[in-house]
Amino acid sequence: MTPKLMIKVLPMDNAGKNLQNGTRAGVQSVGQRIRELRLTNNLTEAEFADRLGVSRKLIFQWETDRIGWDPGSIQRIAIVLGTSFGYLVSGREESHERDELDLIQLYRACTPEDRKILLTTAKRLRACMKRPQRAAKRSSFDPRVSD
Repeated sequence: MTPKLMIKVLPMDNAGKNLQNGTRAGVQSVGQRIRELRLTNNLTEAEFADRLGVSRKLIFQWETDRIGWDPGSIQRIAIVLGTSFGYLVSGREESHERDELDLIQLYRACTPEDRKILLTTAKRLRACMKRPQRAAKRSSFDPRVSD
């Protein structure tokens, strides 16, 4: 059996030097980001643990940076908290990653029939965006207008 890869992400300053307990102003550890996002999502430790299929004790250990994580756990945590793997690990998130996660969450909330409609609409929109002059004549759809 192959041993499981574990990652311990230590908080670093700009020079790459380890920070003691990740407490320097403006720097959050991975565990601190997990806790902050869990609270933002109004999840108790017990609810969060239940969604991930782990113990509440493990949630506490992650949030206090007492143990490392395997990549699969970080990915599951990111999905449950509505963020990206990259944000949890680095603290930085590209804006397009946020948009992509929003689209994924919307897609997952749809029924199978609505998913087909959503995919068809997205494909048609992409085709229209490639031909903006012709698309403007055929449709009054404006992707810049949100509900």
